[in-house]
Amino acid sequence: MQPEEIVTPPPEILAHYESGPFFKIPVEIKSMIFGHCIESPEPDSKSAPLLLGQVCRHWREVTLSSPELWSSFIKTIVVDHTLNVAPSRYNSLLELLKIWLARSATRPLNFALLYKGIRIRPLPPPIHQLLLQHAHRWEHVILCLPYSDLVELFGKCTGSLPLLRTLAISLPHYERAQDIDPAEEPLSFEVLRHSSLLQTIEMSLNRAWPSLSSVPWTQLTSFNGHHLRVRNAYDVLRSCPALQECRLKITIKPDDPFTSLHLPELRVLHIAADWSSGAFAFLAQLTLPRLQRLQCPCLDSDSVRHVVAFLSQSLCPLTHFSTISEGPPGRSLQGEEIFINLFTALPHLVEMGLDVGWQGSPNPVASLLRSENHYLPRLTRLELRAREAIDHELLVGMLEYRTGANKQGAAVLGRFAWSYQEIDSGYPTARLSPALAERIKALLRRGIEMDFDDSAFDIVFC
Repeated sequence: MQPEEIVTPPPEILAHYESGPFFKIPVEIKSMIFGHCIESPEPDSKSAPLLLGQVCRHWREVTLSSPELWSSFIKTIVVDHTLNVAPSRYNSLLELLKIWLARSATRPLNFALLYKGIRIRPLPPPIHQLLLQHAHRWEHVILCLPYSDLVELFGKCTGSLPLLRTLAISLPHYERAQDIDPAEEPLSFEVLRHSSLLQTIEMSLNRAWPSLSSVPWTQLTSFNGHHLRVRNAYDVLRSCPALQECRLKITIKPDDPFTSLHLPELRVLHIAADWSSGAFAFLAQLTLPRLQRLQCPCLDSDSVRHVVAFLSQSLCPLTHFSTISEGPPGRSLQGEEIFINLFTALPHLVEMGLDVGWQGSPNPVASLLRSENHYLPRLTRLELRAREAIDHELLVGMLEYRTGANKQGAAVLGRFAWSYQEIDSGYPTARLSPALAERIKALLRRGIEMDFDDSAFDIVFC
Protein backbone atom coordinates (compact mmCIF):
# COMPACT_ATOMS: atom_id res chain seq x y z
CA MET A 1 0.00 0.00 0.00
CA GLN A 2 1.34 3.40 -0.99
CA PRO A 3 1.53 6.26 1.56
CA GLU A 4 -1.06 8.32 -0.31
CA GLU A 5 -3.48 5.39 -0.10
CA ILE A 6 -3.10 5.38 3.68
CA VAL A 7 -3.59 9.14 4.07
CA THR A 8 -6.45 9.59 1.59
CA PRO A 9 -9.68 7.64 2.29
CA PRO A 10 -11.42 5.88 -0.62
CA PRO A 11 -13.80 8.20 -2.52
CA GLU A 12 -16.94 6.38 -1.36
CA ILE A 13 -15.95 6.72 2.32
CA LEU A 14 -15.01 10.36 1.83
CA ALA A 15 -18.32 11.08 0.09
CA HIS A 16 -20.29 9.38 2.87
CA TYR A 17 -18.35 11.30 5.52
CA GLU A 18 -18.81 14.69 3.85
CA SER A 19 -22.54 14.11 3.41
CA GLY A 20 -23.00 13.80 7.17
CA PRO A 21 -25.18 16.26 9.12
CA PHE A 22 -22.20 18.06 10.68
CA PHE A 23 -21.12 19.33 7.25
CA LYS A 24 -24.53 20.96 6.77
CA ILE A 25 -24.17 23.13 9.87
CA PRO A 26 -23.03 26.71 9.16
CA VAL A 27 -19.41 27.42 10.02
CA GLU A 28 -20.45 30.01 12.62
CA ILE A 29 -22.46 27.37 14.51
CA LYS A 30 -19.56 24.91 14.32
CA SER A 31 -17.28 27.55 15.79
CA MET A 32 -19.70 28.06 18.67
CA ILE A 33 -19.79 24.29 19.28
CA PHE A 34 -16.00 24.10 19.25
CA GLY A 35 -15.85 27.06 21.60
CA HIS A 36 -17.54 24.98 24.29
CA CYS A 37 -14.63 22.52 24.14
CA ILE A 38 -12.30 25.00 25.82
CA GLU A 39 -11.85 23.80 29.39
CA SER A 40 -8.58 25.62 30.03
CA PRO A 41 -6.41 27.99 28.03
CA GLU A 42 -3.35 25.71 28.01
CA PRO A 43 -1.93 25.36 24.47
CA ASP A 44 -0.83 21.73 24.44
CA SER A 45 -1.79 18.75 22.29
CA LYS A 46 -4.95 18.24 24.36
CA SER A 47 -6.24 21.80 24.11
CA ALA A 48 -9.23 22.62 21.96
CA PRO A 49 -7.72 24.19 18.82
CA LEU A 50 -4.84 21.72 18.50
CA LEU A 51 -6.86 18.63 19.34
CA LEU A 52 -9.86 19.52 17.18
CA GLY A 53 -7.61 20.41 14.27
CA GLN A 54 -6.18 16.88 14.23
CA VAL A 55 -9.52 15.16 13.59
CA CYS A 56 -9.83 15.87 9.89
CA ARG A 57 -9.23 18.49 7.22
CA HIS A 58 -12.70 20.00 7.58
CA TRP A 59 -12.43 20.35 11.36
CA ARG A 60 -8.98 21.89 10.92
CA GLU A 61 -10.45 24.49 8.56
CA VAL A 62 -13.18 25.32 11.08
CA THR A 63 -10.61 25.54 13.87
CA LEU A 64 -8.33 27.87 11.93
CA SER A 65 -11.27 30.13 11.11
CA SER A 66 -12.41 30.36 14.78
CA PRO A 67 -10.40 33.12 16.51
CA GLU A 68 -12.11 32.50 19.85
CA LEU A 69 -10.34 29.12 20.07
CA TRP A 70 -6.95 30.83 19.88
CA SER A 71 -7.63 33.72 22.24
CA SER A 72 -6.79 31.68 25.37
CA PHE A 73 -3.41 30.19 26.19
CA ILE A 74 -0.98 29.38 28.98
CA LYS A 75 2.77 29.14 28.54
CA THR A 76 5.12 27.89 31.25
CA ILE A 77 8.75 29.00 31.11
CA VAL A 78 11.12 26.62 32.90
CA VAL A 79 14.66 27.68 33.84
CA ASP A 80 17.11 25.26 35.46
CA HIS A 81 19.57 26.07 38.26
CA THR A 82 22.37 26.88 35.81
CA LEU A 83 20.36 29.64 34.12
CA ASN A 84 20.92 27.64 30.96
CA VAL A 85 18.12 28.81 28.71
CA ALA A 86 18.91 28.03 25.11
CA PRO A 87 18.05 30.88 22.73
CA SER A 88 15.98 28.39 20.76
CA ARG A 89 13.66 27.95 23.73
CA TYR A 90 12.81 31.63 23.88
CA ASN A 91 12.65 31.74 20.09
CA SER A 92 10.12 28.90 20.18
CA LEU A 93 8.10 30.76 22.80
CA LEU A 94 8.15 33.89 20.66
CA GLU A 95 7.01 32.01 17.54
CA LEU A 96 4.28 30.21 19.47
CA LEU A 97 2.95 33.50 20.84
CA LYS A 98 2.99 35.02 17.35
CA ILE A 99 0.93 32.13 15.95
CA TRP A 100 -1.69 32.20 18.69
CA LEU A 101 -1.98 35.98 18.69
CA ALA A 102 -2.32 36.10 14.91
CA ARG A 103 -4.97 33.36 14.83
CA SER A 104 -6.94 35.04 17.62
CA ALA A 105 -7.49 38.00 15.25
CA THR A 106 -9.07 40.82 17.27
CA ARG A 107 -10.62 38.72 20.03
CA PRO A 108 -10.07 39.70 23.70
CA LEU A 109 -7.15 37.74 25.16
CA ASN A 110 -7.20 35.37 28.12
CA PHE A 111 -3.62 34.27 28.75
CA ALA A 112 -1.06 33.32 31.37
CA LEU A 113 2.73 33.39 31.37
CA LEU A 114 4.18 31.34 34.22
CA TYR A 115 7.89 31.46 35.01
CA LYS A 116 9.17 28.42 36.94
CA GLY A 117 12.76 28.13 38.06
CA ILE A 118 15.05 28.48 41.04
CA ARG A 119 17.02 31.27 39.39
CA ILE A 120 15.86 34.41 37.62
CA ARG A 121 16.56 35.14 33.98
CA PRO A 122 14.39 37.87 32.41
CA LEU A 123 12.55 37.38 29.16
CA PRO A 124 14.11 38.85 26.01
CA PRO A 125 12.73 42.22 24.78
CA PRO A 126 10.99 40.79 21.66
CA ILE A 127 8.55 38.89 23.90
CA HIS A 128 7.77 42.06 25.87
CA GLN A 129 7.24 43.97 22.64
CA LEU A 130 4.92 41.34 21.20
CA LEU A 131 2.74 41.25 24.31
CA LEU A 132 2.57 45.04 24.46
CA GLN A 133 1.48 45.23 20.82
CA HIS A 134 -1.68 43.39 21.87
CA ALA A 135 -2.15 45.06 25.27
CA HIS A 136 -5.36 46.71 24.06
CA ARG A 137 -6.85 43.17 23.81
CA TRP A 138 -5.88 41.94 27.30
CA GLU A 139 -9.00 40.80 29.16
CA HIS A 140 -8.02 38.13 31.72
CA VAL A 141 -4.27 38.07 32.39
CA ILE A 142 -2.10 35.99 34.75
CA LEU A 143 1.59 36.89 34.96
CA CYS A 144 4.07 35.04 37.18
CA LEU A 145 7.27 36.67 35.98
CA PRO A 146 10.53 38.06 37.36
CA TYR A 147 10.22 41.51 38.89
CA SER A 148 12.21 43.11 36.06
CA ASP A 149 9.77 41.68 33.49
CA LEU A 150 6.77 43.09 35.36
CA VAL A 151 8.47 46.49 35.52
CA GLU A 152 9.18 46.30 31.79
CA LEU A 153 5.66 45.28 30.77
CA PHE A 154 3.74 47.77 32.90
CA GLY A 155 6.30 50.55 32.53
CA LYS A 156 6.48 50.32 28.73
CA CYS A 157 2.71 49.98 28.22
CA THR A 158 2.07 53.49 26.95
CA GLY A 159 -1.50 52.95 25.79
CA SER A 160 -4.41 51.74 27.87
CA LEU A 161 -5.95 48.42 28.82
CA PRO A 162 -9.58 49.12 27.90
CA LEU A 163 -10.77 45.47 27.99
CA LEU A 164 -8.93 44.33 31.13
CA ARG A 165 -11.23 42.64 33.65
CA THR A 166 -8.89 40.38 35.62
CA LEU A 167 -5.22 40.88 36.48
CA ALA A 168 -3.16 38.42 38.54
CA ILE A 169 0.54 39.11 39.04
CA SER A 170 3.10 37.32 41.17
CA LEU A 171 6.82 36.74 41.46
CA PRO A 172 8.49 33.36 40.86
CA HIS A 173 9.04 31.34 44.02
CA TYR A 174 12.78 32.04 44.20
CA GLU A 175 12.32 35.80 43.91
CA ARG A 176 9.52 35.99 46.48
CA ALA A 177 12.03 35.38 49.27
CA GLN A 178 14.37 38.14 48.09
CA ASP A 179 14.33 41.83 48.87
CA ILE A 180 13.98 43.95 45.76
CA ASP A 181 17.01 46.12 45.11
CA PRO A 182 16.03 49.74 45.93
CA ALA A 183 18.10 50.83 42.94
CA GLU A 184 15.78 48.96 40.58
CA GLU A 185 13.08 50.82 38.73
CA PRO A 186 9.86 50.68 40.79
CA LEU A 187 6.85 48.76 39.57
CA SER A 188 4.17 51.17 38.37
CA PHE A 189 0.51 50.54 37.58
CA GLU A 190 -0.22 53.89 36.01
CA VAL A 191 -1.55 52.08 32.93
CA LEU A 192 -4.43 50.71 35.04
CA ARG A 193 -5.79 54.15 35.84
CA HIS A 194 -8.22 54.12 32.90
CA SER A 195 -9.08 50.39 32.90
CA SER A 196 -12.76 50.98 33.48
CA LEU A 197 -13.73 47.28 33.23
CA LEU A 198 -11.19 46.01 35.77
CA GLN A 199 -12.95 44.18 38.60
CA THR A 200 -10.53 41.52 39.88
CA ILE A 201 -6.93 41.92 41.02
CA GLU A 202 -4.63 39.28 42.50
CA MET A 203 -1.18 40.25 43.74
CA SER A 204 1.54 38.15 45.36
CA LEU A 205 4.60 40.36 45.43
CA ASN A 206 6.00 39.80 48.93
CA ARG A 207 8.12 42.80 49.95
CA ALA A 208 7.96 44.31 46.46
CA TRP A 209 4.60 46.01 46.95
CA PRO A 210 4.50 49.06 44.68
CA SER A 211 2.67 52.32 44.96
CA LEU A 212 -0.96 51.52 44.20
CA SER A 213 -2.38 55.02 43.96
CA SER A 214 -3.19 54.64 40.25
CA VAL A 215 -5.20 51.40 40.64
CA PRO A 216 -8.97 52.00 40.23
CA TRP A 217 -9.84 50.40 43.56
CA THR A 218 -13.34 51.84 43.83
CA GLN A 219 -14.63 49.62 41.01
CA LEU A 220 -13.07 46.35 42.19
CA THR A 221 -15.37 43.54 43.31
CA SER A 222 -12.66 40.92 43.98
CA PHE A 223 -9.17 41.21 45.50
CA ASN A 224 -6.63 38.51 46.31
CA GLY A 225 -3.55 39.79 48.12
CA HIS A 226 -0.68 37.67 49.43
CA HIS A 227 2.20 38.88 51.62
CA LEU A 228 0.58 42.21 52.48
CA ARG A 229 1.83 44.24 55.37
CA VAL A 230 -0.93 45.41 57.69
CA ARG A 231 -0.74 48.98 56.40
CA ASN A 232 -1.06 47.72 52.79
CA ALA A 233 -4.10 45.67 53.72
CA TYR A 234 -5.81 48.64 55.35
CA ASP A 235 -4.96 50.94 52.44
CA VAL A 236 -6.40 48.50 49.90
CA LEU A 237 -9.55 47.63 51.84
CA ARG A 238 -10.38 51.26 52.63
CA SER A 239 -10.17 52.02 48.91
CA CYS A 240 -12.58 49.22 47.85
CA PRO A 241 -16.13 50.13 48.91
CA ALA A 242 -17.64 47.80 46.28
CA LEU A 243 -15.52 44.76 47.22
CA GLN A 244 -17.55 41.53 47.32
CA GLU A 245 -14.85 38.86 47.54
CA CYS A 246 -11.48 39.09 49.28
CA ARG A 247 -8.61 36.71 50.02
CA LEU A 248 -5.82 38.01 52.27
CA LYS A 249 -2.52 36.57 53.47
CA ILE A 250 -1.13 39.21 55.80
CA THR A 251 2.34 39.71 57.22
CA ILE A 252 1.67 40.81 60.80
CA LYS A 253 3.97 41.78 63.65
CA PRO A 254 2.71 41.66 67.26
CA ASP A 255 3.06 45.44 67.61
CA ASP A 256 1.24 46.34 64.36
CA PRO A 257 -1.62 48.77 65.08
CA PHE A 258 -5.16 47.69 64.19
CA THR A 259 -8.04 50.05 63.41
CA SER A 260 -11.70 49.36 62.73
CA LEU A 261 -12.89 49.02 59.15
CA HIS A 262 -16.36 48.73 57.60
CA LEU A 263 -16.89 46.98 54.24
CA PRO A 264 -20.61 47.08 53.42
CA GLU A 265 -20.62 44.86 50.31
CA LEU A 266 -18.17 42.06 51.18
CA ARG A 267 -19.73 38.60 50.84
CA VAL A 268 -16.71 36.25 50.80
CA LEU A 269 -13.55 36.48 52.94
CA HIS A 270 -10.54 34.18 53.23
CA ILE A 271 -8.04 35.48 55.77
CA ALA A 272 -4.73 34.08 56.98
CA ALA A 273 -1.45 35.43 58.35
CA ASP A 274 2.10 34.30 58.96
CA TRP A 275 1.37 34.88 62.66
CA SER A 276 -1.88 32.92 62.90
CA SER A 277 -3.42 34.69 65.91
CA GLY A 278 -2.73 38.01 64.20
CA ALA A 279 -5.11 37.16 61.37
CA PHE A 280 -7.98 36.79 63.81
CA ALA A 281 -7.04 39.93 65.73
CA PHE A 282 -7.20 41.75 62.39
CA LEU A 283 -10.55 40.08 61.63
CA ALA A 284 -11.99 41.33 64.91
CA GLN A 285 -11.53 44.92 63.68
CA LEU A 286 -13.73 44.38 60.63
CA THR A 287 -17.45 44.98 60.31
CA LEU A 288 -18.91 43.05 57.37
CA PRO A 289 -22.72 43.15 57.57
CA ARG A 290 -23.30 41.13 54.36
CA LEU A 291 -20.62 38.47 54.76
CA GLN A 292 -21.87 35.02 53.80
CA ARG A 293 -18.67 32.93 53.52
CA LEU A 294 -15.70 33.03 55.88
CA GLN A 295 -12.59 30.88 55.69
CA CYS A 296 -9.98 31.33 58.40
CA PRO A 297 -7.57 28.37 58.34
CA CYS A 298 -5.65 27.23 61.41
CA LEU A 299 -8.16 28.61 63.92
CA ASP A 300 -7.07 27.80 67.49
CA SER A 301 -8.74 28.01 70.88
CA ASP A 302 -7.17 31.37 71.75
CA SER A 303 -8.48 32.94 68.52
CA VAL A 304 -12.11 31.80 68.75
CA ARG A 305 -12.89 34.87 70.86
CA HIS A 306 -11.79 37.12 67.99
CA VAL A 307 -14.06 35.29 65.54
CA VAL A 308 -16.99 35.48 67.97
CA ALA A 309 -16.35 39.21 68.51
CA PHE A 310 -16.28 39.78 64.76
CA LEU A 311 -19.56 37.89 64.25
CA SER A 312 -21.18 39.78 67.11
CA GLN A 313 -20.32 43.23 65.76
CA SER A 314 -20.99 42.40 62.10
CA LEU A 315 -24.34 40.65 62.64
CA CYS A 316 -23.75 39.03 59.26
CA PRO A 317 -25.87 36.14 57.88
CA LEU A 318 -22.87 33.80 57.65
CA THR A 319 -23.86 30.58 55.85
CA HIS A 320 -20.43 29.03 55.08
CA PHE A 321 -17.55 28.75 57.55
CA SER A 322 -14.28 26.81 57.33
CA THR A 323 -11.06 26.48 59.32
CA ILE A 324 -9.54 23.90 56.96
CA SER A 325 -6.11 24.74 55.61
CA GLU A 326 -4.43 23.55 52.42
CA GLY A 327 -1.16 23.35 54.35
CA PRO A 328 -0.27 21.81 57.73
CA PRO A 329 -2.73 22.21 60.59
CA GLY A 330 -2.40 24.97 63.11
CA ARG A 331 -2.78 24.81 66.85
CA SER A 332 -5.62 22.88 68.37
CA LEU A 333 -9.26 23.61 69.04
CA GLN A 334 -9.88 22.10 72.47
CA GLY A 335 -12.68 22.11 74.99
CA GLU A 336 -16.45 21.89 74.69
CA GLU A 337 -16.92 25.52 75.77
CA ILE A 338 -14.84 26.71 72.81
CA PHE A 339 -17.15 24.93 70.36
CA ILE A 340 -20.29 26.09 72.18
CA ASN A 341 -19.19 29.73 71.85
CA LEU A 342 -18.36 29.26 68.19
CA PHE A 343 -21.53 27.36 67.25
CA THR A 344 -23.76 29.78 69.15
CA ALA A 345 -22.35 32.64 67.07
CA LEU A 346 -23.24 30.83 63.80
CA PRO A 347 -27.05 30.39 63.83
CA HIS A 348 -27.43 30.71 60.04
CA LEU A 349 -24.65 28.30 59.09
CA VAL A 350 -25.43 25.91 56.22
CA GLU A 351 -21.97 24.50 55.49
CA MET A 352 -19.00 24.02 57.83
CA GLY A 353 -15.47 22.70 57.43
CA LEU A 354 -13.76 22.20 60.79
CA ASP A 355 -10.17 21.15 61.43
CA VAL A 356 -9.55 20.72 65.16
CA GLY A 357 -5.75 20.79 64.79
CA TRP A 358 -2.93 18.60 65.99
CA GLN A 359 -4.22 17.81 69.48
CA GLY A 360 -7.88 18.74 69.31
CA SER A 361 -10.48 16.03 69.79
CA PRO A 362 -13.41 15.76 67.36
CA ASN A 363 -15.63 14.15 70.00
CA PRO A 364 -16.99 17.42 71.51
CA VAL A 365 -18.10 18.48 68.02
CA ALA A 366 -20.01 15.25 67.44
CA SER A 367 -21.50 15.42 70.93
CA LEU A 368 -22.76 19.00 70.55
CA LEU A 369 -24.23 18.37 67.10
CA ARG A 370 -26.41 15.56 68.46
CA SER A 371 -27.49 17.43 71.60
CA GLU A 372 -30.98 18.77 72.18
CA ASN A 373 -29.63 22.33 72.29
CA HIS A 374 -29.90 22.32 68.49
CA TYR A 375 -26.55 23.94 67.71
CA LEU A 376 -26.17 24.92 64.04
CA PRO A 377 -29.85 24.21 63.26
CA ARG A 378 -29.53 24.93 59.53
CA LEU A 379 -26.40 22.85 58.88
CA THR A 380 -26.67 20.63 55.77
CA ARG A 381 -23.00 20.02 54.88
CA LEU A 382 -20.19 19.16 57.30
CA GLU A 383 -16.51 18.32 56.85
CA LEU A 384 -14.56 17.34 59.95
CA ARG A 385 -10.79 16.74 60.21
CA ALA A 386 -8.66 15.63 63.15
CA ARG A 387 -5.44 13.88 64.15
CA GLU A 388 -7.20 12.06 66.98
CA ALA A 389 -9.59 9.20 66.34
CA ILE A 390 -13.29 9.86 66.81
CA ASP A 391 -15.64 7.85 69.00
CA HIS A 392 -17.44 5.68 66.45
CA GLU A 393 -20.69 5.31 68.42
CA LEU A 394 -20.81 9.05 69.00
CA LEU A 395 -20.20 9.81 65.32
CA VAL A 396 -22.86 7.41 64.03
CA GLY A 397 -25.34 8.72 66.59
CA MET A 398 -24.66 12.28 65.47
CA LEU A 399 -25.15 11.34 61.81
CA GLU A 400 -28.46 9.64 62.55
CA TYR A 401 -29.65 12.60 64.56
CA ARG A 402 -28.63 15.21 61.99
CA THR A 403 -29.99 13.24 59.03
CA GLY A 404 -33.45 12.94 60.49
CA ALA A 405 -33.72 9.66 62.37
CA ASN A 406 -33.68 11.50 65.73
CA LYS A 407 -33.95 15.03 64.42
CA GLN A 408 -36.02 17.63 66.25
CA GLY A 409 -36.20 20.91 64.40
CA ALA A 410 -32.73 20.82 62.83
CA ALA A 411 -32.02 20.84 59.11
CA VAL A 412 -31.25 17.54 57.43
CA LEU A 413 -27.53 16.89 56.98
CA GLY A 414 -27.11 15.91 53.34
CA ARG A 415 -23.33 15.73 53.05
CA PHE A 416 -20.69 14.58 55.58
CA ALA A 417 -16.94 14.08 55.21
CA TRP A 418 -14.60 12.77 57.89
CA SER A 419 -10.80 12.82 57.58
CA TYR A 420 -8.57 11.19 60.18
CA GLN A 421 -4.97 12.11 59.48
CA GLU A 422 -3.53 9.38 61.61
CA ILE A 423 -0.31 9.92 63.55
CA ASP A 424 1.71 6.73 63.91
CA SER A 425 1.50 5.90 67.61
CA GLY A 426 2.54 2.28 67.34
CA TYR A 427 -0.93 1.11 68.38
CA PRO A 428 -3.48 -0.42 66.00
CA THR A 429 -6.46 1.74 65.07
CA ALA A 430 -9.82 0.52 66.34
CA ARG A 431 -12.04 -0.69 63.50
CA LEU A 432 -15.69 0.14 63.06
CA SER A 433 -17.94 -2.57 64.43
CA PRO A 434 -20.19 -4.48 61.98
CA ALA A 435 -23.29 -3.14 63.75
CA LEU A 436 -22.20 0.49 63.33
CA ALA A 437 -21.20 -0.21 59.73
CA GLU A 438 -24.75 -1.40 59.02
CA ARG A 439 -26.18 1.79 60.52
CA ILE A 440 -23.96 3.89 58.23
CA LYS A 441 -24.99 1.78 55.23
CA ALA A 442 -28.61 2.49 56.11
CA LEU A 443 -27.89 6.22 55.95
CA LEU A 444 -26.15 5.79 52.60
CA ARG A 445 -29.18 3.95 51.23
CA ARG A 446 -31.29 6.97 52.17
CA GLY A 447 -29.15 9.10 49.86
CA ILE A 448 -26.90 10.79 52.42
CA GLU A 449 -23.53 11.62 50.84
CA MET A 450 -20.63 10.48 53.02
CA ASP A 451 -16.88 10.31 52.57
CA PHE A 452 -14.54 8.67 55.09
CA ASP A 453 -10.79 9.22 54.82
CA ASP A 454 -10.19 6.80 57.67
CA SER A 455 -9.18 3.15 57.37
CA ALA A 456 -11.40 2.30 60.35
CA PHE A 457 -14.44 2.81 58.10
CA ASP A 458 -13.28 0.58 55.23
CA ILE A 459 -15.76 -2.08 56.35
CA VAL A 460 -18.62 0.17 55.23
CA PHE A 461 -17.56 -0.08 51.60
CA CYS A 462 -16.46 -3.73 51.51
